[in-house]
Parts: sequence; C-alpha cells; structure tokens
Amino acid sequence: MLRCFLSKLYNRDSGTPEECYVCRYTPTEEEILTFLKSLTPESQENLVPPSTVPLVVPARDPKPKRSLRWTKLVVTMPDGERIERSTIRDTFVQVIEKLGVEKVAALGISRGGIPLIADSEYPNCAQRLSGSYYILVDMMTQDKKRDLMKIANGLGIELKVEIVPIER
Repeated sequence: MLRCFLSKLYNRDSGTPEECYVCRYTPTEEEILTFLKSLTPESQENLVPPSTVPLVVPARDPKPKRSLRWTKLVVTMPDGERIERSTIRDTFVQVIEKLGVEKVAALGISRGGIPLIADSEYPNCAQRLSGSYYILVDMMTQDKKRDLMKIANGLGIELKVEIVPIER
C-alpha cells in the first residue's frame, strides 16, 4: 500500500483519492489518514539510526581510455612543400587553394549530391569560403584524404596524403 501512496494517488486539486496507475488500487480516506498519521514525529522514535559502517564505493579509473585517436592531416605537395595546419579542415582547404580552387571545381567531385567546390552556400553543411567559392569541409578525415587523392589523380599530379596520430 505504501507504493500506491508514492504513486500520485491523492488529487491535490479536488482533495480526493485517485486510482493508482501502477496497481489500479484506490485507497479509502481512512487508509490515507492512517498512513499520514504514521508519518508524524511520534513515529520517528521507532526509527533505526543510520548505520555507522562507512559506505565503500569501488574505485574507478580517473580517466576512461579513449577509443578514438586524435589525428591530423599532413600533405606533401609535388614540389616537396609540406602542408600541415592546426586543424584538418584548415589543411584540406589550404591544399585545395594551393592546387587552384577553379581547377578542383572543374573536376566535379561531390559528396552526397553536394559539390566539393560550390559557387553558392548550401544550408546545413559546413563550408569554408575561399574567394568566391565554398569548399565543403563537412566530412570525415578518411573522406578528405580520399577526395584529395581523387583531386591529385584528376589533375595528374602526385600528392602524398597522410593521416598522422597526434601525441597528447
């Protein structure tokens, strides 16, 4: 019966008992009064004092191990120049700008129906503005590497594209 009283049985607006939504029991007014009287301070002298035994909580690792590795994108251009910016997106955009945004746009590479290089902004897509073009950067690192290799093949140049783990 205690469960029912904890299950919102008493309608505060009308002051009448309601049916328990858990067990479908409707207490009588006498049962409610008996229960409420049992909560008076006199009944507290029968309470058992809290245990003096300390609560033992199992130790946890201070920092959970990450399954993800932090990485960066490193691109070596045909002339030997190494492009490595603070973020993978910045490196991706820098390489495309170095190769020529117009040349890359002419290749017609797209991701999910959205062109890699667009002349207008697409809603709900992360894009970086480069001159008058928008470069799509809303993709995973592996996809950026794959697209850079497609660009290199399309332009007939040799790029070395690496995904390198960052030591933290």
